[in-house]
Amino acid sequence: MKRTSFVIADSPMAISACICILFLLGSASTASAQYSVIYTFQGGSDGSNPDSPLIADSSGNLYGTTSQGGNVSKSGNCYPLGCGTVFELTVKGGVWKKTILYSFNLTDGTSPAVSPLVFDKSGNLFGTTLSGGSANYGVVFELMPPKNKGGQWTEKTIYNFTGTDDGGVPNGVIFDGAGNLYGSTQNAGQYGEQGAGTVFELTQNGGVWSETTLSSFQLVDDGNNPNLLVFDSQGNLFGTTRGDDTSCNPKDPVNCGGVFELEAPSRHGGAWTYKQIHSFRGYNDGSFPSFGGLIFDSSGNLYGMTVGTGGTGNLPEQNAEGTIFKLAPPAQQGDAWKETLLHSFPRPGGIDGSGPEGGVIFDQSGNLYGTTFYGAGTGCVYRGCGSVFQLKPPAQGEAWKESQLHAFGGGSDGSSPGSGLMLRQGKMLFGVTAFGGSTGCEGNGCGTIFEVAP
Repeated sequence: MKRTSFVIADSPMAISACICILFLLGSASTASAQYSVIYTFQGGSDGSNPDSPLIADSSGNLYGTTSQGGNVSKSGNCYPLGCGTVFELTVKGGVWKKTILYSFNLTDGTSPAVSPLVFDKSGNLFGTTLSGGSANYGVVFELMPPKNKGGQWTEKTIYNFTGTDDGGVPNGVIFDGAGNLYGSTQNAGQYGEQGAGTVFELTQNGGVWSETTLSSFQLVDDGNNPNLLVFDSQGNLFGTTRGDDTSCNPKDPVNCGGVFELEAPSRHGGAWTYKQIHSFRGYNDGSFPSFGGLIFDSSGNLYGMTVGTGGTGNLPEQNAEGTIFKLAPPAQQGDAWKETLLHSFPRPGGIDGSGPEGGVIFDQSGNLYGTTFYGAGTGCVYRGCGSVFQLKPPAQGEAWKESQLHAFGGGSDGSSPGSGLMLRQGKMLFGVTAFGGSTGCEGNGCGTIFEVAP
């Protein structure tokens, strides 16, 4: 499950200072970019620890979630930290204003983290929580906007996961063209104690949503613990799996995660068909794909990141801590997808960051953007506070070029951006940091919302 707790063993806020040798796997530069914090979370009823990407509506208003905070009254179910919130940011005269749209209370979910919210065609918001609900395995929820200006948004739980055949701990949902929802869960499924997540579909009939499990994963295989999903132009689903992180080793790589395709029923007489299209090998390849999942370019190539060890390096101790990769589709039937490593982040951290837990996005010029959880900044002990980066496509015969747009310092500018970015109106990048900003939330900071002009 994704890191959302304040006290974690390898947190930059918790590790004592040490002397480290950094093996820099390639050069990195610092690009000229304008960075600013547009909102600082205060904890409590204001929300804290945002850990999912932002989205925008047609008017440019921003929407997101916090994994904690919200309703923190002593009579509440999530006292004292809060169960999390859904919020909106509007801008007027260059000043951003935040409004809490909903606070969760455990019975309807808690910790709406990892995945971005999604709009339906009517302007309703949909998302998931990692836990809470009737069985405490998470929910899928809908938020309906007020009918009258100034009114309250209305929340409705449309599905409660049971932690059995239907899975548990949902990552997020996406829509198909017919208005059906698709998503994945991190554990449980149809293999009993060996269950390690599912891919599911939610369909609506007469206002009632019904769940169908399309695929289940097993702990014993290379593909388990799936991340976010994406559709291709033909209606096939693609995603990544984390693998078994207790047995993945760069020297003897097994279960480092992979990339899979669920071929649409139209291709197989009515059944979704699972196919592994790439298995990560750890050493010289990367391991454990990031929670942010995959994106397509216009040519049908897939792009994503890995957060674990592996990547460019001649010795195990020089392996990277995170990579950016490209998968090109088969040239003809029967061929394999071809992986290309676009960039490796130094281990245990360096000038361009390390540990990219989110996803990447494109701008109109074909540049890739993303964040790293560690590295770059100097204010969070030796692993650093994280970074925002740009990856420029290569000229003929050259390599992709990585540039740092911002190195987080761990103070007022935030630290540890654990999710991806969004591009607003084609020119401004927006994202969140899980920590930093204020001095609250046990001294680690409650998180921020920031913008970057590349």
